Amino acid sequence: MKRAVMGTIKVIPVDIFKMPRGITLTNFGYQTITIGQLDYSLRFPIVTPDAIVEIKDRLRHNQAAYLSHLTVAEIISKIDQAVNLWTHPDYPQRRLAMKLLPQITGYNAETVELEIKRFIRGYYPLSS
Repeated sequence: MKRAVMGTIKVIPVDIFKMPRGITLTNFGYQTITIGQLDYSLRFPIVTPDAIVEIKDRLRHNQAAYLSHLTVAEIISKIDQAVNLWTHPDYPQRRLAMKLLPQITGYNAETVELEIKRFIRGYYPLSS
């Protein structure tokens, strides 16, 4: 995406995916989102059938080597720790999501905020 702008544009690379350790992907797509004087270069994998097999094998390996040794309570605790980060409006990943998701989805910031809250609420039991 080219554009004529006076001044300097800062480009911020952002990976919008998470892969298990040990997976090396080499084929990526990119999308640029411009907000003010910032260009966010969103990188996402183009996943091939071979990569899916590699990811599946790595996940099975990780499950056998790590996850199978944890108790259910330990697994729930780890999920809870990750979800808890997203409950804080100052969490950097949440702040980034709040900047980018309205641009990506076309929803306004209030709707994105509401949906993030609803999503997080799904991980916690309803109070009696």
